[in-house]
Amino acid sequence: MAAGKIVLCFSVSDQQDIVSAALTVKEAGGVGLIYAQRHEDGLNECGILPCIKVDYEAGTQLLTYIRRAR
Repeated sequence: MAAGKIVLCFSVSDQQDIVSAALTVKEAGGVGLIYAQRHEDGLNECGILPCIKVDYEAGTQLLTYIRRAR
């Protein structure tokens, strides 16, 4: 389902980071990652594929948009 898509991922754990999430997305065929995490914004070097960190509020707004835009 991720093949050729940008994936929105919410992190609730300090044990998973943007790099491990990017690896998982790449293995699933995804082309980009939006990583929603508490109190984080900005570009981050995940070095694997294009990625950006956003806070939970922005991630929730994106998820609402995705659900309505289908």
